[in-house]
Amino acid sequence: MSTAKKKEPRISLSPKKFNPYLGRTDDRLQAIEPLSGNPYWQQYGLTSANATDWHNKRLFFTAATTGLFAKYSNPATSTSLVKQQVKGWIKAFRTFANPLLNIIAASPNATSDDEAIFNLVLNVNRKKPTHTHTKIEDACHTDWVGHGGGNMKAGSRSTTDTKRHSLPEGADGVQYAWMILDDTPENITSNIASVQKANDAAIALRTANPALPVPIPLPLPVAPPQHPDDGAKQEFFSGATHQFAFGAANKGKYLYVWSRWYNSKHPEIAGDWNARQVELIN
Repeated sequence: MSTAKKKEPRISLSPKKFNPYLGRTDDRLQAIEPLSGNPYWQQYGLTSANATDWHNKRLFFTAATTGLFAKYSNPATSTSLVKQQVKGWIKAFRTFANPLLNIIAASPNATSDDEAIFNLVLNVNRKKPTHTHTKIEDACHTDWVGHGGGNMKAGSRSTTDTKRHSLPEGADGVQYAWMILDDTPENITSNIASVQKANDAAIALRTANPALPVPIPLPLPVAPPQHPDDGAKQEFFSGATHQFAFGAANKGKYLYVWSRWYNSKHPEIAGDWNARQVELIN
């Protein structure tokens, strides 16, 4: 059974590999590009200060007898303190060099030779990221559990996973559309009808008796949302579960909510909204 080869980092943490890397990359930066007559660091888009810093670091590390690598390689001076110093120095150099390597990788003047010298992949040679453009077909089933004080935990699963909350292929989280109202859909609908009936009666009475004051309509209760875009707040959260803190002031009210599988990087493949759920906040 074959295994995939682990990708090597641009700059190795191994002192024996790092030492020649530092030498050949500095040689390249300081060399003159024959066609333009400019140093390679200038061709890549680096600054003189960048090139000087790189060169000075090379001298500090690779100097034949006084450099840090020489101390590391000499059994007489290769103490645990020196080894620790070398390890930390290489890490610091990587922090310094990686932004500059990014500039080189993006340079239109960099070539395949530079890829080998600096151990990087030019941007023009990078594989374009691939992702499916297929809509997420899995249905999103979300259950809600009250934790008291207006806190509710949502957990979602697909139809094929009946035992645990988990994401289907293509999704990196769940999108919710929700609204909090004071009552159940049935009671709100009944209240709206009652208020509307009272307003209609007041208008009819004023029409029959013009001398009466013009009635001020009673405000209608907020109607329950009929779909996710019907005034509901829409939010995305990564993962298959999320803890909502609606607050103690909303305890005893009702959560009107839809959910669906979502890909935050590719919203166009989001799944369908599930059916509206109405949950008592406790």
